[in-house]
Amino acid sequence: MGNVITLSRQFGTLGRPLAKELADRLGFKFLDPEIIERAAEKMGMDVEELRAYDNQMVIKNHLDGSKYIAMASPLGFGDTAKQAKLYKVETEIIMEEAEKNDCVIVGRAADYLFSKMGKEDIFRVHVTAPYEHRYEQCITALNLTRVEAAEHIKIIDKARAKFYKSITGEDFNSPKYRDLILNMEYIDFEDAVDVVEILAQKRFSLS
Repeated sequence: MGNVITLSRQFGTLGRPLAKELADRLGFKFLDPEIIERAAEKMGMDVEELRAYDNQMVIKNHLDGSKYIAMASPLGFGDTAKQAKLYKVETEIIMEEAEKNDCVIVGRAADYLFSKMGKEDIFRVHVTAPYEHRYEQCITALNLTRVEAAEHIKIIDKARAKFYKSITGEDFNSPKYRDLILNMEYIDFEDAVDVVEILAQKRFSLS
């Protein structure tokens, strides 16, 4: 199997862009929106219909039109059979990609999945920050209004915590399945990518 970096993140920490830049630097495959599109193909569903389930119906209802809806956690509050099928398909896709490629995987409780299967070539990163820092990042970096920032953080944090707890039994910010926890209040974006890159290179003995 390939080397795998998993990255979980609280909303407003810029964890997804961090994961994307890290993948680009290391030459790893970046898995996030592609998982949804391939899951849609496998399930024979329209991509937009699937995203309604994959990105929390409650978030779509509250944040309709927001480009950050897709950054919410997997599964929704709709048909439980469809939720279970979706998660099974996404897990299969993650495992297939990790079998063939070096990957950076965002979300999907991938840190837990690979830990439980006993995978050794894995580096598990969690990105967090206090509410106030994330609130300001939502305004300055994500161009949300103050009302939007507060609403996004509240709803998406709740969604991700609910999903992670349902899969792992752990709190979303638990260190149990994480090797590195980054507090973005005290490190800027490029330095954060540098830190993860250096530690990943050491972890996987990359030249």
